[in-house]
Amino acid sequence: MDPVRSAELRAQLKELKAELKELRAAKVTNGVPSEIRAFVAEVAKKKRAALREAYSNREPLILRLNSRQDPCASPPAFSEDGEGKEA
Repeated sequence: MDPVRSAELRAQLKELKAELKELRAAKVTNGVPSEIRAFVAEVAKKKRAALREAYSNREPLILRLNSRQDPCASPPAFSEDGEGKEA
């Protein structure tokens, strides 16, 4: 094999190994460097705090999920002309 070609291939192999190492590191860290993740987490934390502050003086909305109505009862059906007559 040509020594020049061999040296080129070794240099290319070295570059590809370095790239593979970077890709593996990115896979372990979910592709985001830790500084960026920390920054995004801090921004989200501040947003949540601002929302808590904005909604702190409101009365809580109580939703009744377990309705006490008869589940078999259905509202009356109306006619197409909107008169309120049962169909």
